[in-house]
Amino acid sequence: MRIIKHALPIVGLCAAWTLSTLELCAASPARGTTDVHAVQLTGWLHVEADGFQETTVEVEVNGVQFPVPVTRSGRFDLSLPLDVEVVVRFAHPGHLTKELTVDTHNSRTGTPGKHKRKLQFAVILQDAEVMSGFDYDGPVGNISFDAQGGCTVIDHTLKLRPGRNMLKVFEG
Repeated sequence: MRIIKHALPIVGLCAAWTLSTLELCAASPARGTTDVHAVQLTGWLHVEADGFQETTVEVEVNGVQFPVPVTRSGRFDLSLPLDVEVVVRFAHPGHLTKELTVDTHNSRTGTPGKHKRKLQFAVILQDAEVMSGFDYDGPVGNISFDAQGGCTVIDHTLKLRPGRNMLKVFEG
């Protein structure tokens, strides 16, 4: 499913990962801006556990991994540099780890605005026991920016593969 709304300058985007594809325009940073952190991500984690003390969020930029603080309510905030592809990893003990790729190329494309790119979304981590031995086969989603207008493009991909424990059962 693809939704295009070029007439609306949207500063915040709340992405429900139930959509297969969603495309919306977001306001571009002002021309001449020297801020290297043009893309702001705010997210809320949901886990079937008490607390987020053991929850980790990690961003990998150019092969280097950086931890991202998670609040007691499961919120995380991070700023991403321009013109890079990053991987954001979400993990909690007893839950399947999820990865999200974010490509900030083209985030400055489009009509200039006075606001940074700000994206908001929720991440639900599934209980590993409920998932019956399966793992995710790669990133569960991708955030990028359209080359023609700088619109935010969100692709959702939930591909499962047998996990290590399941493969041991099949191998006997």
